[in-house]
Amino acid sequence: MTQDKPTIEGNKLIAEFMELYLIKGQKYPFGHPVTKVNFKEARYHYSWDWLMPVVEKISNIHYPDYFSGIKPDDVGEWDNCAYPRTFGMRDKEGNYMVRFNANVLYSAKTLIEATWLAVIEFIKDYNITENPKQ
Repeated sequence: MTQDKPTIEGNKLIAEFMELYLIKGQKYPFGHPVTKVNFKEARYHYSWDWLMPVVEKISNIHYPDYFSGIKPDDVGEWDNCAYPRTFGMRDKEGNYMVRFNANVLYSAKTLIEATWLAVIEFIKDYNITENPKQ
């Protein structure tokens, strides 16, 4: 399956978020840093086996106490996390919709594409606000 530049860049962003490095010919991600990285081999955009561990990692991220004025005493332990708030609902055109709690809603013709787009947006925001690369 040929990937375009935005797909490769998105998959690279996800792999870095997951702290994974890919080598050509590997079928599954693994956690050993390598010198030759080939993100064209990543399958996050079409494999639930690759994408769902990312969704699970995101779902365990707690927002900071100042987020949207939410105070830790006002919510349960997991209410202040980036869990999938909308997952698989359909819009008027029949597209699937996905968003993480307090994030942008994404829609696409397939559920995995909508999820992949929501994951990419979450990671971009996370890298800016919580994990700035310097």
